[in-house]
Amino acid sequence: GGPSVSDVIDYFTIGSVSETALDFGNLSAARWAMASASSGTRALFAGGINPTVNVNIIEYITVASTGNATDFGDTSTLRKYPAGTSDGNRAVFMGGENPTAIVDTMDFITMTVSGNATDFGENTQARLAGAATSNGSRACYIGGESPTKRDTIDYITIGTIGDATDFGEITVARAGLTGLSDGSRGIAAGGSTGSVSDVIDYFNMASLGIAADYGNLATGTNGVAGSSNGSRGVVGGGATPGGGVSVDTVNYFAIGTLTATATDFGELSVARAF
Repeated sequence: GGPSVSDVIDYFTIGSVSETALDFGNLSAARWAMASASSGTRALFAGGINPTVNVNIIEYITVASTGNATDFGDTSTLRKYPAGTSDGNRAVFMGGENPTAIVDTMDFITMTVSGNATDFGENTQARLAGAATSNGSRACYIGGESPTKRDTIDYITIGTIGDATDFGEITVARAGLTGLSDGSRGIAAGGSTGSVSDVIDYFNMASLGIAADYGNLATGTNGVAGSSNGSRGVVGGGATPGGGVSVDTVNYFAIGTLTATATDFGELSVARAF
């Protein structure tokens, strides 16, 4: 019968520990394999599958006010497994699959103004299930598959429309990973190399180059999600190696401090991946 698809939006306070996430509201319809981006005020969710058909929906919430998502507009193409990030004003959605062709598409919206996304440029490679993160100016698009697993890191300047440029590589080629940043250091965590990975990589977003090993998640997961409050990174959900069972686990770590293993933070309200 295919995957069980969720419309749940959870929230928690990143600065706290030992939390179970609380219900925030719902998407307009259950879907998975979306991209997300936040301005710090508004969060957007773009694309995905609903539950078996690719969609171009963009919805938003106001992070400080619980409630259901509201229609924002549409992405430029129907696609699943894109990645998203923001400079606080403009959000960019990168890559994905449409509907079976892996694409190099990037499109963008201004986060304060509802409307349809516009073409931004192309990534250096067509990839799906990559990760994205931003330092507030530069965005990196990390890993993914096309159809083999990739170690590529591309970058763009979010304020300047154009094609992506090669940045460097992550330590292990993988897809289904997540990206986050403290504004200086970029992080790529989890994913699948073909088997599920617990690897956390880091790199200096201001300097082109190759990522280095940061440490490990408490549990390797594929189709994982991540976010940051500017100092602490949280990485949650995903699917485990054994039969692809979704988990509710959330890990955390201090982005500025190299550490061996992430620490348990709490749980999502519903176990899920991608």
